[in-house]
Amino acid sequence: MRYLGYALLFIVSFKIFLVVTFPFNVLKESMLIEFNRSTGLNASAKEMSLSFPLGVELHNVGLRNTAGGQLQFALIDVTVNPLRLLLGQIAANLTIEDEASNPLSLAASVSISQLLNAARSGGSVLPSYLRIAANQYQLGSLANYALQTYTNSPKANQLVAPLLKQVSLTGQFVSDTTLELDSGDLANSKGEIKLNIENLSFAIDSPDLDLEAQQFKTANISAALAEGTLTFAEGSSAFTAQDIAVEVDGAINLKTPINSSSMALEVPVQIKGALQDQFGFLITSLLGGGTDGLIPLKIRGTFARPHVSYR
Repeated sequence: MRYLGYALLFIVSFKIFLVVTFPFNVLKESMLIEFNRSTGLNASAKEMSLSFPLGVELHNVGLRNTAGGQLQFALIDVTVNPLRLLLGQIAANLTIEDEASNPLSLAASVSISQLLNAARSGGSVLPSYLRIAANQYQLGSLANYALQTYTNSPKANQLVAPLLKQVSLTGQFVSDTTLELDSGDLANSKGEIKLNIENLSFAIDSPDLDLEAQQFKTANISAALAEGTLTFAEGSSAFTAQDIAVEVDGAINLKTPINSSSMALEVPVQIKGALQDQFGFLITSLLGGGTDGLIPLKIRGTFARPHVSYR
């Protein structure tokens, strides 16, 4: 009990010392300057503070692109678990809250020995644990900001950019995904993927296209990972609106190295109504689809050499 008291006293005293003496404002400005220089964006933050047990958090963060668009976050929090270092792992958690303080969290851990081996060999590193949790995180502002940033980039495809500028998207992201990956043998991996977008709406505001906004009744991806096989059960992953329906069926077999993992997926896309009237000729002439608006998309091969077919 005495040694435990010493440890708790040290932790509390150290945190008080950091809060009182650490130059968070100087660190904040240095980080923002480096971020803006490397990305070409204009980021700002009102305040930076210490996050328990070991990390930092930024409050009222704003991102502004060259087109004048702005994206706001109530909080960005990055923490590291120091106790996992004793187990030879680096465990970190990233939490992002949108402007309305709805959270999106990403937790991951990776072996220190794997990091060192990858640094020597130049190979890639997979996290041994990955969790994605979200509760009503607003996707609309994020997606629209990303589209605006891309369409105003010099690298944007000038054939597609004018159409993307007229696209708007809204929805709330909900997720409870957990994956446990065995990088030594991915066939031993397990977990579950649950991704859902509530109230998803997709619209193209173009006077040349008479298209109503697509209100999705279902917009979810669900898959189970067992013994290295990620299985999309029939009907479990689908995006369905008035004039469009997309499903995902099949499986992905994870292998070591991960680039050799094999895919056997069927992603049929069905369009109808005004969408078929506007783009039906593309389905028939370019994608080899039928006159019924069906695109029988299939994905085969490996991660390194995927093969996509439309027939």
